[in-house]
Amino acid sequence: MVKMKRCPGCEKRMALNKFGKNKSLRDGHSCNCKECKSRTAKWNRKLKAKQSNNRISFMRIFRKKYPEIYREIGLLCVNGGG
Repeated sequence: MVKMKRCPGCEKRMALNKFGKNKSLRDGHSCNCKECKSRTAKWNRKLKAKQSNNRISFMRIFRKKYPEIYREIGLLCVNGGG
C-alpha cells in the first residue's frame, strides 16, 4: 500500500514520492508537494526581481534629484558621471 499525504497548497492527496525530503519533519517529507513548492519559488523569484527593479529606478531618480548627497558620501563621481 502506498502512503499518502495531503498538500495544504493544492489540497490534493498524493503519494509521498510527490513530496520533497525534509528530515526535520516526522514523516521525513516536506509539507507542500514538489509542484506547489516549485510554483511558490517561481513566484518569489519574480517578486524579488520586480522589487530589485523598483529599487534601481528609485535610486536613479534620487541620484538625479539630490546629486549633492551622493557627492557628499562619495557615490557620485565629481564630474557628475554617476
